[in-house]
Amino acid sequence: MAYHDFDRLKNIPIIDVSRKLDIQIMRGKHAICFMHEDHRPSMAIYDKTNSWYCFTCGKGGGVIDLVAQYFKTDSDEACNWLEVEFNMKPKPTRWGWERRAKQVAVSKQEETKITVESELLEWVIDHTVLTKKAHQFLDGERKIKPEVYQRLNIRALDGADELLHKLLLTFGKERLMANHIITEGRYGYYLTWDCPCLLFPYYDETGRLVNIQSRYLNEITGDYPQRFRFIKDSKTYLFNAQMLPQIERQIALLVTEGVTDCLAALSAGINAVAVPGASAFKLKYVDLLKDFTLFVCPDKDKSGYNLLLDMKNKMSQRCCEVRELCLDDGSKDIGEYYAKHEGLRFG
Repeated sequence: MAYHDFDRLKNIPIIDVSRKLDIQIMRGKHAICFMHEDHRPSMAIYDKTNSWYCFTCGKGGGVIDLVAQYFKTDSDEACNWLEVEFNMKPKPTRWGWERRAKQVAVSKQEETKITVESELLEWVIDHTVLTKKAHQFLDGERKIKPEVYQRLNIRALDGADELLHKLLLTFGKERLMANHIITEGRYGYYLTWDCPCLLFPYYDETGRLVNIQSRYLNEITGDYPQRFRFIKDSKTYLFNAQMLPQIERQIALLVTEGVTDCLAALSAGINAVAVPGASAFKLKYVDLLKDFTLFVCPDKDKSGYNLLLDMKNKMSQRCCEVRELCLDDGSKDIGEYYAKHEGLRFG
């Protein structure tokens, strides 16, 4: 181990070290913890004692500990980094550190989820159409413009039997079950989506189909079936992410809570993407959205408020502001507002 002036290193202001590490310190001297998928600032920065502590991880310490934890290295290497970054010794010719702030934090739960084969998803979209019941919901009830749901390849199912039979003949039960598109029960095989339903295809920013979410169209009594359903244990994404590379950076972008609100915004001529639920805003979305002027219109409930707070916290890691869009007529969400007024303005 090289010689280090530990007393001098320990006294480097922790605020300055945090800034070097791209740790965004918020009001109240708290920050999003880089050691786990943090939904609200759980790491405290104490400038008076030159220390830090995460109330979720239970980890903390001084300046050297912070650098060591950040880069997943030992104290010797952490001291080397501090000495170079704070001009205590010359910077080596090759000086490259992979900063954790540029990595995507993935929860253990996310790691266990499956990636569904795009070929199977594309086949489902290619072999389904919009049904009469789907048109009644989209055109009649929600006033969604046809060019919107046609562009997004939205489909529907009145029943599962015919599609299930074709899927089994084409791909076989083993492949379909491995991708969780079908399940096996007492009386045979079942399609993952409850019918009658809409089928919302989720594409990533490259245009690859990554999931299909269903929306049950009949009235629900009790806890079953679920109104919205993804393929079981599958990875989810932003809805309409394929639009992002096609629009200018710095432009206003609305993030909605759910697909139907996104369809309403798009019908009103507003650029929009959707998170599939109030607790579904992931850290990997931050770099996708950081260059836009972001607005969010959460539902008027506790989960909607949590979505707004979660987005603000995560986007702050790239110094991005998230503005709240408030509806002026008491509507519970954008979908209800648009269905009443067939219009929406913001910005």
